[in-house]
Amino acid sequence: MRRYLLGLAGAVSALAVGSCASDPTGDLSGGVAGVEASVSYLQVTVGDSVVVVAQTRDAQGNALTTLPEVASLDLSIATVVVADQAPLAQRRFFVKGESFGATKVLVTTGAFTDTIDIQTYPKKVEITGAPDTLASGATAQLGYVSTSATGDTIVVDGTFEWESSDETIIAVDENGLLAGKAPGRATITVTAPGGAEGTVDVDVAPGTFTGTVSASAGDFGDVLVVKPGAPAWDGDEVVTIGGVEPWILGATTDSIAMFVPDAGTGAQEILITNQGPDQVASAAPFTVNTDYSQNDDPATAPNITAGPYPQEFYISVENDAPDDFFTFAPGAGLAVTVTLEWQVDADIDILWYDFALDRFVGNFTGATGANPEVSSVTVPAGGLWTLWINKFDTDAGPTMIKVTITSP
Repeated sequence: MRRYLLGLAGAVSALAVGSCASDPTGDLSGGVAGVEASVSYLQVTVGDSVVVVAQTRDAQGNALTTLPEVASLDLSIATVVVADQAPLAQRRFFVKGESFGATKVLVTTGAFTDTIDIQTYPKKVEITGAPDTLASGATAQLGYVSTSATGDTIVVDGTFEWESSDETIIAVDENGLLAGKAPGRATITVTAPGGAEGTVDVDVAPGTFTGTVSASAGDFGDVLVVKPGAPAWDGDEVVTIGGVEPWILGATTDSIAMFVPDAGTGAQEILITNQGPDQVASAAPFTVNTDYSQNDDPATAPNITAGPYPQEFYISVENDAPDDFFTFAPGAGLAVTVTLEWQVDADIDILWYDFALDRFVGNFTGATGANPEVSSVTVPAGGLWTLWINKFDTDAGPTMIKVTITSP
């Protein structure tokens, strides 16, 4: 009987030990062995709060019911507010950003301490001092205002990064100084420490041209000479008239000679971009008296059978009127070579059509996509062939073409 009782006592003792080992809040080491916060580094927006938890643990890593104390080392940068939620065996608290900067929050139980590094940041940043329009060649100094989550202005002692969406339109340096270049619109972005961004759109308008223009008005095909003022040119300048690229006869750093393009009648603008080392732009007024009259009807197309050769023509084709026509009606057989040249990115083709027979002729010798485009044909005696010049692609704007016709 005694042996039975001793055995029962041993079994009870074993059950008790097993129960204690499985208790997640048990203290097998005899006391506190450490304290642990849920994060070691925390970014907090000024004016916002972030919740953090901390626990006291025994030597086995089990959570104890002893709650740690929490404190900020710099209450001007970040404060802590305890907000425990029973019955969890952990300390729950909020860290609130008060101003921009860095500090630490200490989590302490007895002799044990865990540290949370705190960095506070602005909630928003807004660009100040931006003009709606900046002249090419001019500068403008931008600033910024940083605010908290509650909308209060805060001082941020850190590096702000500036960026332009298009440096060819507006350049911006590391201090927020803008420099206008090509006409257009660019978005300026400033990024504050912590990632808050502010943006503003700025338009660039061409500056006033200080050089000379040989005429203030002209017709399609007139020769115009533009000479630089300031800044001096470096040879990569681009000229448009009314938004249309003219036919360039010759270009140097001292002058650009061109034909007036099909820019539409009335008041237009001569725009010169890529001027000088800073790649700025300027504009001068110009009036187009008469524009190009399209040869867009085969029935009324000019007949150019008669020599002498070579003959040169300058024509203009557009997306809404992509064709020009010339007719050949020789009494005897006529061998001709037609060469097309153009100075913009476009695909111009030569086609030959016999409208009397209502069919294409000439085997499409000038529909190759090349520049220059060349086609040689022999129009039969008594025939009526039409030279059909076609703008194959859909590039915007008029395209000026040089047409050269030769015959042996």
